[in-house]
Amino acid sequence: MRDASPYPDELSHTVTATDGTTVFVRPIRPEDADRLIAFHTRLSEHTAYQRFFTAMKRLPPDWARMLATVDYVTRLALVAEVATPGGLELVAVARYEPTSRADTVELAFVVQDGWQNKGLGTVLFQALLRAAQARGFQRFSAYVLATNRRMLDLIGRFATVVERTLDHGVVEATFTAGAAPAPKRSKRLATALLVCGLAVAVASAGCSAGVAARAPAAVTDRSRNVDQTNDFLRIIFLPPGVTPTTLGGQAALRVFAGASAFVRPPLSLAETVAFPGLVNSPGHDLVVLRCVPPSRSAEPTLATWPNVLALIVADLGGQQSCPAPPGAAENAVYCRARDFTDQPSPVASVSLARALAVGAAMFEDADHAEVLRRRYGIYPAFSGLGFSVKGSGDGAAMRSADVLRRSVIPEYLLRNVTLAEAGCRCISVPPYPGRDDAPLDPDLVAREGGDGHCVRVQSLGPR
Repeated sequence: MRDASPYPDELSHTVTATDGTTVFVRPIRPEDADRLIAFHTRLSEHTAYQRFFTAMKRLPPDWARMLATVDYVTRLALVAEVATPGGLELVAVARYEPTSRADTVELAFVVQDGWQNKGLGTVLFQALLRAAQARGFQRFSAYVLATNRRMLDLIGRFATVVERTLDHGVVEATFTAGAAPAPKRSKRLATALLVCGLAVAVASAGCSAGVAARAPAAVTDRSRNVDQTNDFLRIIFLPPGVTPTTLGGQAALRVFAGASAFVRPPLSLAETVAFPGLVNSPGHDLVVLRCVPPSRSAEPTLATWPNVLALIVADLGGQQSCPAPPGAAENAVYCRARDFTDQPSPVASVSLARALAVGAAMFEDADHAEVLRRRYGIYPAFSGLGFSVKGSGDGAAMRSADVLRRSVIPEYLLRNVTLAEAGCRCISVPPYPGRDDAPLDPDLVAREGGDGHCVRVQSLGPR
């Protein structure tokens, strides 16, 4: 994040809610972190889910600090407060965050349940748009549950939507400030048009069967960009009684994870572990981590050979020199990675072959292969294409056609940090009859998991 600009006092003002209550609106301050945590505890589960798309019992302190610390230009948040006998109480928060486009920021809002339907959403929405425009941002985006009709209606009334998609029940709207002139229509119909993206009138607020959600191509494209993917799922099988405090073992520098979105709606445990090529261990405890790293703390990286080689150079560069002395396997792996240059070629196979050849050469030396396994969790079944190879956990030989056909879901490498630092919720599930057939729901982990630590859960769901 850039250095913080001076505190923008000019954004502080007083408004009157529709019930006559005086409300104070001001930019957030770093010292508001604890108040954000307290504010979150006052939200209903429904309201919290509409804001974070996950059922968090408590806002993690690391998240609170990150959300309360902004630079007031590329990141800005406004809070609304009301006077109570115990002092000023925070009742609403609106913020924008940067996106991959320099002229576009992402907006998000949450209003405490008892203060909804009192005009605060409208006040904060308009104030945030004005502040963003004053800082040079002309386009805005928002991710909104399709059932959150209040927010969708707010966007439809005060902004001009230029693009909208629907993916797994979440509307992504891109818009500019100021509503476009439009013929009068009911609020319910206006919301339906925003959710469904229809060019013709529909009879109700439900989407017709012919309306497409976000295309799979767009979902996959987004997942390949770690700047747009920050919800990871990691599955581990551990001996009974072993409780993790970090993402991986003591020697690991990086660990593998998948994207939570690719196993929703939930699959059975057996199906879920097959996609990333894991070995199912029915006699061990199942540990499931769902991680939303604050401020990219876990440094998520798409697991391709060029990225792996770059990570090796970054991780080991201060400890090694080239050429490697005899018998220094870790040093030799570093030198191989350092010598790789990802040169462009008009022939895609040539570019890929150069990177794959370096990886293949490392596996030809048992000591080098052990460094990859111990430090990065990389086994011979690793393709280096950024996709895990389904069903590869058994170590069986595969043809290139098999590898490519089974490369289904994206995989990532995360820095081996603590569960708290990675923003993880964690559940540990003991062996029980029928566990393999039970659904592994990422939302169960978010709802029942410990915040930065593992919580024992007796089952994954109905047997």
